[in-house]
Amino acid sequence: MGEGQMAYKYKEEGNAFFKQKEYDKALSKYSRVFLFTKALLPLENKDIASYMSNEDKKEEKTITEGEIKELKELNSVVYSNMAEAFLQQKKYQKAIEKTTLVLLTQL
Repeated sequence: MGEGQMAYKYKEEGNAFFKQKEYDKALSKYSRVFLFTKALLPLENKDIASYMSNEDKKEEKTITEGEIKELKELNSVVYSNMAEAFLQQKKYQKAIEKTTLVLLTQL
C-alpha cells in the first residue's frame, strides 16, 4: 500500500471512530494522515515534486500536479473533521486552530 493510500485509510478509520463518538481515537487516526501527506507534498513553489522513498533512498518518485491537489484536498477535509471532533469535545481553541488550517490549505 502506497503512502497516499495509507493516508486515505487513516482518514476512513478516523471517520469510523468519529461516527462512534470516540473522538480521541478519531483524532489520533486523523493525525496520522499528515505523516503521509506531508511526506508526499512538495515544497512550496514547485509544480512537480521529486522525493526520495523512505524504503529505498535511491528510488526517486514523482508526484503530479493532480496528485498534489488531491493531497491538499485530503488535508483540508481531515483538518475540518478534526475541527468538528474538537467542537464535540468542547475544545474550542483547538477547533479554531484546525479551522484556520482548513482555510490555509485553500491558498
